[in-house]
Amino acid sequence: CGDHILRMGEKGLFEMLAEHNVVMFQKFNANRIVTLSPHCYNTFKNDKPYKDLALNVQHYTQFLAEAVENGRLKPTKTYNRRVAYHDPCFLGKRNQIYEEPRRILRSIKGLELIEMKRTREASFCCGGGAGRVWTEEAEPEKRPCVDRLKEALELGVEVMAVTC
Repeated sequence: CGDHILRMGEKGLFEMLAEHNVVMFQKFNANRIVTLSPHCYNTFKNDKPYKDLALNVQHYTQFLAEAVENGRLKPTKTYNRRVAYHDPCFLGKRNQIYEEPRRILRSIKGLELIEMKRTREASFCCGGGAGRVWTEEAEPEKRPCVDRLKEALELGVEVMAVTC
């Protein structure tokens, strides 16, 4: 999608990549894009030249939530766990997608969804926007992702669900 290239300021390189992608979308008559990345979802939905195309852009959580709601996807296993969900910045704050991931999680038998203190519009950035979750820091305990995990652990959750 070229999101990180664009955010790093490499506009010319982004335009070349986007032009190539647009040609491929047209060649294969693509009318829907389902993306795994909140960053790519945001880029395909909101950045030129993609936003000028008549594409139905979906994050995979939208696609799966729709399948659950229509009965095409029926979780069958029981998962007895307390789960916290982290709202990614580019999915939530930038694109107001909050309910779809939660609907998927609520459809799983046995799963107890625990809302974190800072959630939805007030969600706390994990610091991973450009791969920073994996960046080595001199003091790892100061990394935003560590703070986010501590917040989840304080709630007694066993799993931190993420959609990025």
